[in-house]
Amino acid sequence: MSAAFDFAGQVHWGTNGSIEAYLDALATIAAERFGVEDPLAVALRREREQFYSGAVVFLDTILNGAEERARFVAILDAATSQLLLDGGFTDIGVKWVETEVRGLRERIARHVPPEDRLWP
Repeated sequence: MSAAFDFAGQVHWGTNGSIEAYLDALATIAAERFGVEDPLAVALRREREQFYSGAVVFLDTILNGAEERARFVAILDAATSQLLLDGGFTDIGVKWVETEVRGLRERIARHVPPEDRLWP
């Protein structure tokens, strides 16, 4: 079964194990960098604790401002580096990181909320 990250209406699918590994790394890194009571760290820890097979993690509710999106991109980069160095991904998993995770990262990094757009 698959799980996913959803941001701004775009779903980025992965295996349950890959999404769970990312949530674990993201929650750990956020707590280390920002403190265990930081809202981003708390939200990611909650998502990790509530994770289940087939879950879709809706990031829009967590990343509701430019600062939160920038902080998330920073910890996503750190989590990606850590997970790749740990060698837990197969060759197919590495390709998934290079496509889906990179796509998610780029989408979050360049996101302009509808209310801030100059045109529809």
